Amino acid sequence: MPTPTLTDERARALAKATEKASRYDKEGPAQELAGDRQGAFRLLWELQARGLLELGRWPELWSGLADEVSTASPEAIAGLLRSVREDDDDDDDDDDDEADDDDDEADDEDDDDDDDDDDDDDDVDDDDEPFAALEREYGVDEDENDDFEPWTGFWDEDLDRIVLWGYLREPSPFRDLDDVLSPRLALGLASVRLRVGEALPPPVLERLAIGYARMIVQGDGGPASVYMVEGDELVDSSLYDFAEDRLTHHGQQIIERLGGTEAFAPHLLRAALRAGSETVEIKYAREAFATVSVDRLAYLLSRVNWDTENLGLTYDVLLQDRHDEPPQLLEVAEALADDRFEARADVCRVCAVLRYAARDEAIPESIDATLRLRAVAMGTPSHGFTGREPMVQALRALGQSRAVAVLRARLDGSLTEAVRALPLLSAVDDPSLLEHALQVVGRNLAAAIDAAEDGDVPIHAWQELGPGALEGLASIYDELSTAPVPEPSPAREAKGKRGRGKRGGNAAAKSLQKNLGALSHAILVTVATQQRRTGVELDPRWDRFITLDGMPGNDSDWEDTVGPAIRRLLATSSPSRRAALLERMLERGGPELARVLAFIDLGPSSLWERALQRVATAPDVRVGDNEWLGAAVHRIGIALHEPVRRLLADPSTHARMSALLDEDLRVGILEGPRSESAEQLRRLAAKLPDRLERVTIHVLEPWTEVEADPSAISRVGPKAVGVPRDRWPADIDDQPMLHVLTLRLADVPPLAARHPDKAALAVFVAHGGGHAYEPDSDDAAVLWLTEADLAQGETRMKPPRRRDDDEGGDDDDDGDRFDDDELIPYPDCENNPLYAHAVQVPVAVFDRAELEQGSKGLRKLREALEQAPAWVGGSPLWWRDEDHDGVFVLQTGDDLLALGVPGRLALYVYEDTAFWQSA
Repeated sequence: MPTPTLTDERARALAKATEKASRYDKEGPAQELAGDRQGAFRLLWELQARGLLELGRWPELWSGLADEVSTASPEAIAGLLRSVREDDDDDDDDDDDEADDDDDEADDEDDDDDDDDDDDDDDVDDDDEPFAALEREYGVDEDENDDFEPWTGFWDEDLDRIVLWGYLREPSPFRDLDDVLSPRLALGLASVRLRVGEALPPPVLERLAIGYARMIVQGDGGPASVYMVEGDELVDSSLYDFAEDRLTHHGQQIIERLGGTEAFAPHLLRAALRAGSETVEIKYAREAFATVSVDRLAYLLSRVNWDTENLGLTYDVLLQDRHDEPPQLLEVAEALADDRFEARADVCRVCAVLRYAARDEAIPESIDATLRLRAVAMGTPSHGFTGREPMVQALRALGQSRAVAVLRARLDGSLTEAVRALPLLSAVDDPSLLEHALQVVGRNLAAAIDAAEDGDVPIHAWQELGPGALEGLASIYDELSTAPVPEPSPAREAKGKRGRGKRGGNAAAKSLQKNLGALSHAILVTVATQQRRTGVELDPRWDRFITLDGMPGNDSDWEDTVGPAIRRLLATSSPSRRAALLERMLERGGPELARVLAFIDLGPSSLWERALQRVATAPDVRVGDNEWLGAAVHRIGIALHEPVRRLLADPSTHARMSALLDEDLRVGILEGPRSESAEQLRRLAAKLPDRLERVTIHVLEPWTEVEADPSAISRVGPKAVGVPRDRWPADIDDQPMLHVLTLRLADVPPLAARHPDKAALAVFVAHGGGHAYEPDSDDAAVLWLTEADLAQGETRMKPPRRRDDDEGGDDDDDGDRFDDDELIPYPDCENNPLYAHAVQVPVAVFDRAELEQGSKGLRKLREALEQAPAWVGGSPLWWRDEDHDGVFVLQTGDDLLALGVPGRLALYVYEDTAFWQSA
């Protein structure tokens, strides 16, 4: 839509209206005049250029102004920057700052030293905290730059983009701003100059280096977005590459401009020393940990966010990057002698032992009693134990007798200490230790889980201890499972009327069942690991643990523990073995038979319907609270809908089947794919005169209650089918685009006839929309796929992981659709099957001129079509200027396109390009 021309009078009126508008709708008057959001911000830039507005006063406008910065002159941008007001510069009261003076005096009084020592601070309780004096020395939690935020940088991200763009186009309007800007804004402008490659005075470089070091160390790798310059364009980058765990090219470029790695290292160290307790990630500041003096090493380790990754990196730093003497490492451990830092201290002790051993020096016996065995942690079951290898080496370095004594001392301590020793027992060849551990931990496994710092350790540690551990666990299970349940005491029985004796018996039974469930879980995990490591099919004698009857009546715990362990074991078995085990479950039946539905997708398709029928009709099947049938439907997909529909329709099986399904999923299966938009269009079109020329379009509607499975070619959502990683389109920044939709051509016969050698069409757009607001951009792609392409299956490519992403791992997840650790998968339903419905509509509905002269019914049809999720054929409905003369394929609306672009959105797909418009 063309931006309106502003006369002087109109411009002044718009400026006045903008001034008066609410801060939450500052762009409202301009948008009302322009007709769309983009035009509104173009008008605001024009008002800034004319000197009628000071846009720096309203940060809430900066995001929109940044999006339209290409329409702004460098002079207007410099004017915006000049008008930015710092919070403490605004004084809207009339009290001559007396209140402020009073506050300052109060603050001064608070700063007085009320104690009688020689320091300038009060002796508060915090002084008793470890490293309190060093925290004061390094100014922890005190900003060196006013309002500096390590997670965003020197100033607002949108302001940064605006100023960098203007400075890159023409730096002269910014030359004289240093003297009028606040120190914070002046430093932000200096960071812009650094990124465009200007030479800066050493004092300015020093301040910038302090800030960038804090961004990297204290901001978890720096801001998620940093705008850099390549050629004469801005690129959205970051300082740290989270996929490769290293500084990006742009991060390294900044450090070079700040004086190089050697000059930057002291600032990195200082930033780490100034960080709050337990906040630093070692990977961002490894150089600091390698170079810090040994007398500050303990303090720096106390800054570390102690998780599994940093545990492993602490070993790497101490053993590979540093060369401290063993006694020095023991002194560091002593300085960390606080409950919060005991694991760090243990790492230092282990490294001291290993360094003594590497030098063939005697290891002091005094170390033995200090080893708490806390220098090991379990990340995820699939990744095993971090720190176990160096801990085992250290125990072996002590020698057999000393190592056995250390381990036995922990096994004889608390149950928490005994669990810590468990993964380390293989460090020595002493069967009596394993037997002792089985009696202490294995016999009380449920209690050990409750006592452990990590409840996974008592379950997964046995897989590191050889066949004897598995046999011992099975022996304890057999003994406990055949032992009589303890009877209530006579005293409890005598209390009779309130049934306390009965409750006592129930408590004993529940405790026993809980322990048996934990043992079963540990056995299954150990068997599965053994099968995976050896590649040998499991011994049939372990089949008795692959049962649906564990933890009877306790679906919640079974779903979290034993159930996933059975699923993993089945998944690692051969197809024939899996089928046989599932058949045995069906034959055995029993109250917990419904649980088998969580596994049937692992069996052959011939078993699926038979399993449904057996669960629906077998007597005495307990339904419970969990949706086992939903697990099967989500994993198997649409192929299971018809047999489920038949059982839901049968009065004799309806109640049980309904109880096993989530209500929304049940309704979705019963009703099938919806065609609300298509039906509405048919009704409205039928009311129009027959004399109007008609065209057949195909309305596309997603089945939102159902997750697309691999059989669903027509689909909407981030997972594509038939597009492998090496063919996945990349945007202008060489990042994976977002898959919007795939359409099987056979679903739209006219489209299939035009492309007889193709099977499907896939559409991609850059995350966030990118520059795909114009045809033929590098931020959108249209791929035509063959049947051979579709046979390659599903793929999903994610954008590079950012600092604040919750999930790690690779950038693609083109393996299983659901994690086998989740017995009942809960799909996000981002990927929905897409259905095409043929509808005949008048050609006039696409013609704006005819529409203006047409009937009310035609206008209603046009409005309904604008609200449709998408349609193939006919013509596009332009929200702004007509933009392309190619061969039109389809148009989508907001329902199918989630790009995060403000306003209503439409995507126009042609045979060779795609682009979006917003209203």
